Amino acid sequence: MNILMVNSYYGYNSNGGAEKVCRSLAEEFVKKGHKVSVISIDSFNHTEEINGVNVVYIKTFVGRFRNRNNTFFVKMLLKLFRAYSFFDYFKYKKIIKKGTFDVVNTHAIEDITPVIWKVAHDCNVKIVHTMHDRYMLCYKLFMLKKNGELCCNPSLVCKIRKVLYSPFYKMVDEYISPSKSLADDLGVKCTVIHNGLDIKERKPGVDDKKNKIIFYAGGLAFHKGINVLIDAFEKLDSEWELYIAGDCETKDINLLKRIKNNRQITLLGLINERQINDIYNISYIVVVPSIVKETFSLIAIEAFSYGIPVIASNHGAVVELIESGVNGYLFKNGDFDDLAEKIKLLDANYILIQNNVNCINWTIEQQVLKYINIY
Repeated sequence: MNILMVNSYYGYNSNGGAEKVCRSLAEEFVKKGHKVSVISIDSFNHTEEINGVNVVYIKTFVGRFRNRNNTFFVKMLLKLFRAYSFFDYFKYKKIIKKGTFDVVNTHAIEDITPVIWKVAHDCNVKIVHTMHDRYMLCYKLFMLKKNGELCCNPSLVCKIRKVLYSPFYKMVDEYISPSKSLADDLGVKCTVIHNGLDIKERKPGVDDKKNKIIFYAGGLAFHKGINVLIDAFEKLDSEWELYIAGDCETKDINLLKRIKNNRQITLLGLINERQINDIYNISYIVVVPSIVKETFSLIAIEAFSYGIPVIASNHGAVVELIESGVNGYLFKNGDFDDLAEKIKLLDANYILIQNNVNCINWTIEQQVLKYINIY
């Protein structure tokens, strides 16, 4: 098959979950003998080949207006009308031509917009969309208010945007969700296909579990639950260490001060695949304390593939991955006292829990076979 995949970011400029999923799928399709191209965005137009995948980078018209200094009025207009960027329409139409591709599989398209669906639809190319967030419901993706509370009622901007975008949503032939939780929230008829890993690429090192290291990958982003984790960690005794990976920039000066004053906490920043392999091999527990509902959790199944139990907040897609008391524990969302207690409980039952940890239900081979059936 000749497959076109679309994601806002890819290759050297990508580090998010959607980017990892898109890239692993694309490269696995190539291994299976399929021809794969990817459309992504960059600051200038260029192409490159990455592990057999032809990547086309486009400087989009929409991207030129992503400026934090825009006035509130301009920002709102952009959020409402970005899908109607027909300047980008003609750029994409130069790539997606009739008879060129058998299927277009879009992923995270916040910075590409559903105008790409209009192009494929006009060229009679079937469209599969893999959902990675709540883009269809919320222009902020996470459904989170400024004060950090979960947003249950859509704002006026979200309501207007839904009406404006609805014609594009109808152009999609098949929706895929990585979890039942996300599918239920979006209310879209779709196929649930869990994300998978290439377990063969795991490179276990020395299994040194002498140090009780908690690993967390989410940077200092509030919606990832870093505040909850720090509060819980401060209730543990001094034998515990906490490693934090991801973007470590934050406006929360108090949080940053608490972290830097605690010698048991290490800020790793953005790390590459080799470094994360080393961290997994010494980690004792992985914690996923997200305040917002995770649409899946690559970090959780990555931990399982290294034989590491996971503790996570009890909502969203993570509930579908963790069986409390079997391969990890679930704690009450936002409750740092409960999180601290679950860490102690897992420690007390560590050998029993660890023996139940595996990743056989989340392999890239299973994921790809299901995608090919959809295509």
